[in-house]
Amino acid sequence: MNEQTEHNRFRDAANAQKQELKPSPSLAADAMYRTSMVVASLLGGIAQSFASSFGEFADKLSPNNITKMGVSNGLWEGLAAGNARFFEELAKTSRTTTEICRQTSVAELEPLIDYDVLSKMVAEEMRKSQPKKTS
Repeated sequence: MNEQTEHNRFRDAANAQKQELKPSPSLAADAMYRTSMVVASLLGGIAQSFASSFGEFADKLSPNNITKMGVSNGLWEGLAAGNARFFEELAKTSRTTTEICRQTSVAELEPLIDYDVLSKMVAEEMRKSQPKKTS
């Protein structure tokens, strides 16, 4: 399986988990949910970056490349390709975590106090507490 397909598989699994986990409307639960999603995405992306860079490095040190370029050139080519792949994957991770951070939270969508309902409740209670007029 190539690295891009592997990356897409992990991303799709993470997106499926995001859909399954519905954050609670409370502020604390929503903050914990968003924090855990960012940390998981960040750490998973860093691990993916290292794996991809070592894979690229190993590709440049294959027997065919060593035969063509020599050991020292293969090492330098491997380091350059691995370094480039690491930062490419890290950029993808950065974009993913930024998207998660920019998502509107559930708590931001729902007002903490529904003032219309509150005013109706207060008016009803005031009507109930007023003494009835007798004629």
